[in-house]
Amino acid sequence: MAKFELCIYGENDEVIKTLATEHVRFGVLEDALSMADNAESQGKDIKTQFREVKNIVKRIFPGCTDEDLSNADTGHIFATFNQLVKYSNGINGDNEKNG
Repeated sequence: MAKFELCIYGENDEVIKTLATEHVRFGVLEDALSMADNAESQGKDIKTQFREVKNIVKRIFPGCTDEDLSNADTGHIFATFNQLVKYSNGINGDNEKNG
């Protein structure tokens, strides 16, 4: 199982594609953390936050399209984004344990 996965569904809720990766580029992680930290404090509306999450998720899975995301489960999209943010906490936590 890959570190990050997202299923894309067909008309009858069958999985037609699974996007998966073991690697996340550092720049994507930086942008996700900035977005998570600043979304509420900058007063961004929910539509803007959705668009930013969509762009981050598309960067996690190179080749992912807007059409792919329109056929993904909304909860899974946000779970993937939150998983990325939590992943950064694990990096920091591992450094404290080993430091």
